[in-house]
Amino acid sequence: MMKKWIALLVSLMMLFTMSHALAAPTRDMLNMDIDIGEGLQKAINGTVGEMLGQEVNVYIYSSSFDGETAVVFGDVYTKAEPEELGAYLHNCRLTLQYETELAEGFSVLSCDELSLEYRCGDVMQWEEVDNAEYGYSFNLPTGFTLSEDVAECMVWQIAEGETITVTSYENPGYQKVMENYLNAPSGEVLMENELFGYFYTNGDTFFELHLAVDGTEYAYTVRLDFPAERQAEYLLYGEMIRNSFLVWGGAVG
Repeated sequence: MMKKWIALLVSLMMLFTMSHALAAPTRDMLNMDIDIGEGLQKAINGTVGEMLGQEVNVYIYSSSFDGETAVVFGDVYTKAEPEELGAYLHNCRLTLQYETELAEGFSVLSCDELSLEYRCGDVMQWEEVDNAEYGYSFNLPTGFTLSEDVAECMVWQIAEGETITVTSYENPGYQKVMENYLNAPSGEVLMENELFGYFYTNGDTFFELHLAVDGTEYAYTVRLDFPAERQAEYLLYGEMIRNSFLVWGGAVG
């Protein structure tokens, strides 16, 4: 009974309750040098929509500004109801021109890149997997199959060089996990949320998530490996896995 209460508390605290019907997967916002107001958002949506020949919403998650032009990165979704996002289509990069006379401050200069659509198709096609021995579950993109079935280290693969690995180990506490990670040669944290018990990093060919919720029995490392040309796709996969990862509070039974 206690374990069930811990699992419930953790799931509420961490907001790791993504259902299969979730239609709006989004990344954590990274560096945002400029504000995206309503007028600028409409201009961005319109520019990308014209390129695709359909109405879209663009979720901006990162921007940089050098004083003259701004570069923004976003995920493109099909048009949906206000305050909602539809199905994921692309990742995009746009260049904006600073315009002092415009109320929104910028005009859209160009859309420099639209990545290919996800090979797995609609990101709604996800399935739940769980590990009863090490007390967790998460949502996995359909198409990945289990290639290594060892409870403390499970590996799913969809193609050569495209894998999702979950490693479980005894939880020494969040601070200790962070300390050990930072002492490693390549330890660099890009996003941290100690309250919710996770931090992560990524590179051109990997995404790595560390979860260590204080008071639970196990800690976890989730690693996605992928080819560089599929980085935008897999980084969003990583965000969706992070959002869906549910810690049960220990082994069942």
